[in-house]
Amino acid sequence: MPAPVPDELNGRLRDTFERAYENVGIFEHKLTGTNRNVRVELTADSEDKVFNAISATSFLVVRNAGMENGAIDMVELFIRTTNGGAAGRFMLNRSDAAAIYNKSTSIQDYFIRKVIYLPSLLPTRLTAPLP
Repeated sequence: MPAPVPDELNGRLRDTFERAYENVGIFEHKLTGTNRNVRVELTADSEDKVFNAISATSFLVVRNAGMENGAIDMVELFIRTTNGGAAGRFMLNRSDAAAIYNKSTSIQDYFIRKVIYLPSLLPTRLTAPLP
């Protein structure tokens, strides 16, 4: 579970993120942070929804979530499964978002290269102590 972050998000920015996630079928989400550095915790029940969340987040970063003044620098994205397990953590910066948005990087490639593995994501044989 990530450490708490102060909630200083603009209401319009929060609404835009929430609508984007709901449009791709993700209805469990929590946003905190600042307008420049957003932290998102969400639940995705399939690989497709994880990729859709990354895609939607990239679009929002590139488009500054429709906000005219200011820019989103980074979105810290925590994705968990419906049973509460970790599905991945990402630090999506502007250049990564632009690469996904412009299709110079596929979402699948981004996932493989940029996922920050959490112990619960690793197979048991990799996390069990050696004999």
